[in-house]
Order: sequence, then structure tokens, then C-alpha cells
Amino acid sequence: MKILFVQTAHKEHDDRVYWHQRAALESQGAEVVILSLYGVERNQAQQAIIWQVTDFQPDRIICDTPLAVLACRRAHTRARIYYDITEWYPSQIHLRHTPSWLRPLKAALMRLVYQWAGWQSDRFIFGEESKAQTFRRLFPRKPSLLLPYYPDLQYIAPQPPNDLSKTLRLFYAGSISNPLKGIQNVLNAAQVLASHQPHSTVFLTIVKAEEDKDVSVPQNGLPANLKLIEKEAMPLPDFCKEITQHDFFFDLRTIDDESTHSLPIKLFYYLAAGRPVVYSELEAIHSGLQELPAQMLVEPTDAEKIGTIIEGYLAHASAYQHACSEMRRLSEGKYNWLGQQEAFQHFILD
Repeated sequence: MKILFVQTAHKEHDDRVYWHQRAALESQGAEVVILSLYGVERNQAQQAIIWQVTDFQPDRIICDTPLAVLACRRAHTRARIYYDITEWYPSQIHLRHTPSWLRPLKAALMRLVYQWAGWQSDRFIFGEESKAQTFRRLFPRKPSLLLPYYPDLQYIAPQPPNDLSKTLRLFYAGSISNPLKGIQNVLNAAQVLASHQPHSTVFLTIVKAEEDKDVSVPQNGLPANLKLIEKEAMPLPDFCKEITQHDFFFDLRTIDDESTHSLPIKLFYYLAAGRPVVYSELEAIHSGLQELPAQMLVEPTDAEKIGTIIEGYLAHASAYQHACSEMRRLSEGKYNWLGQQEAFQHFILD
């Protein structure tokens, strides 16, 4: 069987598609092609999609955006078209540079296109439950699969917990140029920890988003014992090795109507690394990962409270070690790719 992934919002080596879905399909003998047109102008992307569909003649096409779905339909293909829905339309990023007076109209038009792409699709893949509701209501008879963002544990070999008595290794991965992603909240929490632990060295490693390769975090006024380490975005296998070297993971994004209904992908990778996390208290986490201890979900601007949570682990080594083992246990028992791979293969190949 010939499978074509058409991506206009994700790059070729996307974590979800390249390292998980592609590998799962190829393991069953499928011929897989990934067409990534990330950053390509709309008209050029449409033409490239039509050409690829016509040339490759796939049996199945898996699309990541309305643009991809509608361009495939224009190619008059007989292939079954799947819409893999992991993004909101419209999202904040789509409206960010739009004048405020024009935003309601643009948002309404994008929602119509979003729903039209659903009409033109044969089947749906949903990254999370909240993004499935519109399509299940509008197209209740179309087959669908809920496929959360769980990692393949072959990429993440857990390491024994580090000694926290003298060195503390904090970790953040994501945007440092978009303030809504919470980099300042992470810096504030790290500074509180460093000031409360003057005899320890606190390292904060920041793996930047690809679009931030030319941006750096200001280091003026930081406590002397707080060391910032910036790293460029890296391929998934390298990222998975990197995270096993750290002690605590942060994601302190601003809580708004969009973010609270979006389940952060990296959360499941951090669980697999077997370390405690401190995340903004998002509704999507409450519903998508109910076993996560309540104390790990916080008001993202409350740096003192966040510092207190981490210091509680520092004061009780057994509690920290228990939290580490519990995170990995959750990952191995439920939140991993192996548990959903077979359902994905059947949904595409049958």
C-alpha cells in the first residue's frame, strides 16, 4: 500500500509523523512518502500537492491542515483522505498579525474552511479529545481515531535520579520569543529556586524552538548560582537523550481559552524520562492525564509556590525518587506509543 503524508504546518521530520506514524506504517510493508511544504506560499503548495498526488498515486493520504485536504481533493484522487487534526483553526498564531477589527471576520472564514476540510475528508485522526468535538458533532458517521501524542519508549532510556544536594538541573523546551509560552515564568521560578538554595548550583537548560535560533534569553541580573544553558532545537532521538539528564521539567505557559484546551505534547516525553514536571494548570491536562499529582499543576506566574514545590522534593529525597518512578510507571503502563500503534496501523491499512 502507498501512503502519502501531506504536511503544510509541520516539517518532514515531525515527531508525530516521521518518528512514529511513518515508522509504524513502514513496519507493515507500506511505501511511505512525506511531502512537507512548511513555510511554502499557499499557491505553490497547492500545485506541489496536486503534482505529488498525481505522480505517486497513493492509496491513503494523511493531511495536517485544511489546505492539504482541499488541495488533495483538487487532484481528483481516489485515495482515502485522512485529516489528522492536531491544530486549532483559527489559533492565536493565525490571528496574531491581523488588525483587531478584522480578526472576527478572519476567524469566521477560517472556521468555515476548517469545517469544509472536514466535509472533504473521509476519516479523522484526532490528537486530543477537545479537537474532536466539532467534527464528531458535524460528521458523526465518519470513522475516526483518537491518537494522542504518546512517545515511543525505545527513544527514551530512563536514568537513575541525580543527587540533588549540590546541583539542580531544570529544563524547558519551547519558544523564547512568544511570551505566551511562559519563558519569563520559567526564569522567575528558576531565580526563586537559586535564591533559596544559595549553596547549590542551579542549571536551567533551554532547548529553543527552531524559529528562535537567532534569539537569546537575557541573562542580566540573574543570581550568581543560576546558570543558563541554551541549546538549539534538535532531532527527536537527540532530544529524548537530552531530557534524561535533567531533574525537573517546566512548562509554564499563559492560561487562556486556547492553551487550556490544548494538551502539551512534551509532557508525555517528560513522563517517560522519569522526572517530576511542573506545568500550568490546564483543563486539557486534567482530562487527558488524570493520574498526574495535583501539586504538579500550578498557576504559572506564582514563582514562590513553584519554588516551594521543588524545595519539597529537595528536602525529601525519598519523595523525589518516588515521583521519578511514578512518572515512568505512568508512561510504561499507559502513555506510550506501543499501546496505540496497532490501532493506528489498522485504521490506515485496513
